[in-house]
Amino acid sequence: MIEFKVASLGNSAENGDFWQGLSAASVALQQAAQSETAVYQVFSDQLIKLGLHGSINLLNESETMLQVTTMVFSRRLMQLVRRAEKVLKVNAQTFEYSAHASPADSAVLTKGDIVFLPDNSEKMQQVIPPHIYRYSKALLKPFLKMPAILAPVFAKSNVIGVLYLAGANLSIKDVPAIAAFATYLSIALENARLFQAVQRAELQNRRLFESANDGIFVFDQNSRELLSANPKMIALLGVEADKLDGLKPGKWAPPDIYQLYNEHFNKTLQKGSHVFEVPFVDQAGTQRHWQVSATAIELDGKTVLNGLVRDITERVQSDLLQKAVYHITAVAHTHISLDELFKSIHEALAPILNVQNFYIALYDETSDMVNVAYFVDRYDKSPGLYKAKKGLTEFVIQSNDSQLLTHS
Repeated sequence: MIEFKVASLGNSAENGDFWQGLSAASVALQQAAQSETAVYQVFSDQLIKLGLHGSINLLNESETMLQVTTMVFSRRLMQLVRRAEKVLKVNAQTFEYSAHASPADSAVLTKGDIVFLPDNSEKMQQVIPPHIYRYSKALLKPFLKMPAILAPVFAKSNVIGVLYLAGANLSIKDVPAIAAFATYLSIALENARLFQAVQRAELQNRRLFESANDGIFVFDQNSRELLSANPKMIALLGVEADKLDGLKPGKWAPPDIYQLYNEHFNKTLQKGSHVFEVPFVDQAGTQRHWQVSATAIELDGKTVLNGLVRDITERVQSDLLQKAVYHITAVAHTHISLDELFKSIHEALAPILNVQNFYIALYDETSDMVNVAYFVDRYDKSPGLYKAKKGLTEFVIQSNDSQLLTHS
């Protein structure tokens, strides 16, 4: 039966060099805690410096098996491990064994104890499958019949694995140092996982930010500066990305629209969140319609506005057109004169189109005459009634279809 001692954690003043070595190793672990790979590499380097070999064995998801996540030996012993792997056709780095195969491992996992083994031979035999142990006994000889210490690896106060260290010069007096080292290792691994989780979350959020179909912005209402914007927002603004820094919308937005935004943003700060629809005029003078969902957030100790912008120009224009058609239809069914109807059509289209230059022409096919019955123009006078020619009006009439004329 395996002989082991559940060791006390009382301080030991002896073997000061070993304590100092483990202390230096612990500091190195904390400095490497940006990835598990880095932690394992530092663990390996420091263990070799201390003249020890060992492994970190973590429970799998079902918590029934211990998986060797990293294994450390001197260069000479590692060569023996590689030879054994080839002969036995196994991979030591992915090797796993039952969490209850060894009483020493069980004591660590179930009670959080730190176990000292005067001789690790029986423990090794318990965790290595019999058919492998039988054929590899000669190769394993350099790793057997030496003292070993097993300590718990923690995560969020739960034991998640076993730190196994062995070395010819280990003694029960080294238990406190190994216990402290295991604690630092646990902290380093947990910090590495947290760091990687934060990095993954940041990367995912960055990808969402960069690829979003809606504009996303961060705006400082106090300085009136746009602090951040994703590519879609930059496209909606109609500016170059390199001109985004310190961009102040008030420099180009018409005063009435700028005032409207201020009112909505102030309401957002008061309520915490606010959804609103507003017109937008870019630096080229093009007017669009936006739906903005804004939220007040804390950033670097100050309150700023984080917003989501969707271009709803087509929807707004469609709604306005529908309203205009309904209005014209309703007016046409009332008792009004033709002149009044034409004026109503003009007024109904004003919210949708630029109708500063606007006319309605009627064509009499029998007489081949064109009658410009309604005419509004800033510069020209109405041509009135005239014989049909080959002008633009006649072209539209003859084609019997709507035409977009891009040249005057």
